[in-house]
Amino acid sequence: MSDATAQVLFVDDEPEILRAFSRDLESWGRLGDVKIGLLPSGEECLTYLEQHHQQVRVVATDLRMNGMQGTELLRHIHQQYPDIGLLLITAYSDIEAIQEAVAAAISGFILKPWEPEQLAKQVETTLDLVESRRATKRYMRELENHVLAAAEFQQKVLHPEPLASTRLDLGVHSQAAREPYCTGDYYDIVHLSNDQNILIIGDVSGHGIKAAFVTGMIKVLYSKNIDALRNIGSDGRFSVTAFLTKLNRDIFHEMPSYSDVVISMSVVLLDFETSTMTVANAGHLPVMLLYSEGCQRVLPNGPAMGFHMNTEYTEHTTHIGTGDRIVMFTDGLTEVGGSLSPIPDRDLIEILQDCHMRHIKNPAPEHEFCTRAVRQVAAFAVEHDAEPDSVFRDDVTILSALIR
Repeated sequence: MSDATAQVLFVDDEPEILRAFSRDLESWGRLGDVKIGLLPSGEECLTYLEQHHQQVRVVATDLRMNGMQGTELLRHIHQQYPDIGLLLITAYSDIEAIQEAVAAAISGFILKPWEPEQLAKQVETTLDLVESRRATKRYMRELENHVLAAAEFQQKVLHPEPLASTRLDLGVHSQAAREPYCTGDYYDIVHLSNDQNILIIGDVSGHGIKAAFVTGMIKVLYSKNIDALRNIGSDGRFSVTAFLTKLNRDIFHEMPSYSDVVISMSVVLLDFETSTMTVANAGHLPVMLLYSEGCQRVLPNGPAMGFHMNTEYTEHTTHIGTGDRIVMFTDGLTEVGGSLSPIPDRDLIEILQDCHMRHIKNPAPEHEFCTRAVRQVAAFAVEHDAEPDSVFRDDVTILSALIR
């Protein structure tokens, strides 16, 4: 039996039955470029499939045969070659055996005796189903490759590794809600000068390629303008409110087709000359300033970006000193499974403060602070009825900066 575009195998231990299949399907197979294969036993069928399963689309087997029974053959094929369509040939009303065949995911029955037209119709229907499933799998593999490429782009461009700084220890923990790892979270660390650094964190609603594409556009928009915005404050220094206001206008004009997407962002300017932290917010979560005596929650008012062209943002400035830690995060950290979601601010602050004090007593790389915080949030959620394997329901990003 030579290879063809597609093969349909018939397995029966009665030679005259096999000849009848060949005779009744000869013209149908020739028209459809389908090779009809005839095998006398389940054992020979499995041996044949070891070499030719890529060409075989459908296997039709008799229920009762000498040696391997039809239901056993169907189980083997379903387990080893799940892309092959299965048909059961039977003249028996054996309910138990038919139930076993159904459990092996058969696509239909061929009842003895058959009409040639009905036989061809049943085989063709099963063949079409198999080809449709294979096409769907090919499409899904192609789609997954596209998403993986987008995720790789995000990792390289939108999720940069923190650069070394003489003023800051920087750490990041970012994880996608699901595979493949393409998220709506983004962050950035921008070095303006020896005295000024910008920390950015944000979230685009949704997951997958669309979210990755939107985050990429946001990166392009704020990167394109950030140099021009370095010295537009009233005192000649960077203005976080001017930055958000300008970015909001750009998003409004450049991304009108994404008006259904919610884009949030929080921006922190660290100024070491004045020992201050200035925060502006566009619909994002608060920035936490941790110090040995407690925690300050910083949340200036400001709506998400892109909905109104002339939105004006406000800012809040507070003092910072050596040993203080700034923590920024997306809502995936707090919107967890269990009975207490989102996590109340007081509980989240307690978790972050505990991590902060532990790292003061036992210094470690800053990314370990972020990882510890995520683990403790997960433990908190499990204590409040979350399933251990599905604590986080959204993308999670946490960015921290320890002042030296």
